[in-house]
Amino acid sequence: MKLGSPNNISTDMLIIGGGGAGPRAAIEAKKHGADVLIVSEMICRAGLYRSESRGARYRQDYPEPDDNSWLSPCALTFHP
Repeated sequence: MKLGSPNNISTDMLIIGGGGAGPRAAIEAKKHGADVLIVSEMICRAGLYRSESRGARYRQDYPEPDDNSWLSPCALTFHP
């Protein structure tokens, strides 16, 4: 996985969901040298990218929601 700015993450394989098949495929792909990313990491990074608290994503450094700046979705992209 290559990390750029908080909204730019590049990976070979993206795992979505929590079922058993995805993680098994990720382990197998990693054995063959692939960069693997599980979606939960992207969700955490998106929460850190936002300079606010919203719902379950509470930040001590930004304790309040900021509707003017962040009442919109964050776009996460997958670059194989």
